[in-house]
Amino acid sequence: MNDRFADDVMPDQAGHGRFTPTLHRSPLREAIAALTRRPEPDLLPGLVEQARLTPAQAEASQALALRVARGVRESSRAGGTAGLVQGLLQEFALSSQEGVALMCLAEALLRIPDDATRDALIRDKIADGNWQQHLGQSPSLFVNAAAWGLLLTGKLVATHSAGGLAATLRRPGLARATLLVGGHVGPASDAERAERAALDAERAAILRRGDLAGFVEAWEALPLFATQRALAPEVQARQRTARLAHDPQALAWAFEVAGLAQMPDLRAAAAAARQPLHFLTGALDTRFRQLAASLARPPWVHHCSAPGAGHNLLLEAPAAVAASLLDLMETP
Repeated sequence: MNDRFADDVMPDQAGHGRFTPTLHRSPLREAIAALTRRPEPDLLPGLVEQARLTPAQAEASQALALRVARGVRESSRAGGTAGLVQGLLQEFALSSQEGVALMCLAEALLRIPDDATRDALIRDKIADGNWQQHLGQSPSLFVNAAAWGLLLTGKLVATHSAGGLAATLRRPGLARATLLVGGHVGPASDAERAERAALDAERAAILRRGDLAGFVEAWEALPLFATQRALAPEVQARQRTARLAHDPQALAWAFEVAGLAQMPDLRAAAAAARQPLHFLTGALDTRFRQLAASLARPPWVHHCSAPGAGHNLLLEAPAAVAASLLDLMETP
């Protein structure tokens, strides 16, 4: 070793490297070091006592907790995402077996890197819950839909979108069967995809300008939704209110990023599927009824129609959707 280098880095007679600063410990650090390897039974009584709040601290903590709780309740009454979360927490409380299962699942999913293990965990945690007792118990449509989804988890996948169908085709072990309610399977050609992309871009542009009312008016005038004009006035009013509650910028983003033009053509995948696929369409929804009929391939792919209904079966024929779900659940 070079002598000069050795002289620079080797300890001097006092035992300290010339370029290594002396570590000055703070009183807190000294206290921590002094407790190294001390038995827990010796330490815990004192730590517990130190952790106790003074009456003033306890009062301040209680006041803070009450303010937070009131803020959450006010947010839930105001609607929006906070209201949806609050509705779920109220229905699936930690005092129920189902609430505990959801909490454990949410925490565990954060640490699982692969889809197969996630699917297995979901089936394990959800399988034993009595989800049926939660059906229709909440005033929130979102919470009731979540209860249905949890009831069907591991048994059925019910979707109305090409994206949902694509997910089940990619992961055939996800559920026993898939129900596609008035859904598409993606553009069949480049020309159809380009035409749909242009249409989605036009709709997104309207929404980007903030003209949600104009968009909803044009949307409701589409021939696809003609049958909805025969619904009861109060049903139409609720549907319009729900459409007008959308965030126009978020809706524009959905058209741009997740519109039908962005979906793959799933016809070949559906034809090769070896898992039960059930297409449910309205008998008056000519376009989607013909599409589903062209894909039927028993015993794997089936199609049935709901009499007297158009495109939006959840709105126009919810009983037909529920009957299809129950029928599939009872089918071995």
